[in-house]
Amino acid sequence: MAALNTFIAEWWWRYGRPAELWTVYRDRIGRFVREQGLKAISDDLLVAPAQAASAEATELLQTRSLRIIRPRPFPGGLRFPHLHFGDDIYPLDRNQWNEFSGQVVESFQERLGGAQVVGFRQLLDLGEAMSELG
Repeated sequence: MAALNTFIAEWWWRYGRPAELWTVYRDRIGRFVREQGLKAISDDLLVAPAQAASAEATELLQTRSLRIIRPRPFPGGLRFPHLHFGDDIYPLDRNQWNEFSGQVVESFQERLGGAQVVGFRQLLDLGEAMSELG
């Protein structure tokens, strides 16, 4: 069973978004899910990104009254704010996302402030991310 779980996890992240955020901030995400009393999207509510792009869709997902179909293989990139924790996906409203992302940005600032140097690829990635921020 462990081998099957490993295979599924590897397959999932190959077709979805890279797992670094979800694994590096696992404890923070777990705390946030508990503190906010977030509800996971139930297993039968599978999400197609194009249909979940609006605040209204996110609200419907949170109330579990929207049923949409996940494409196979799942390409990742859900188009609404959400967190992955364990095997579950937790949709967030705008305020929840702002609070959570603010906590992560603060952590980034601390880590970057403590770095003396970064690697070439890291600098390119950081530069690209900073360009997107404006």
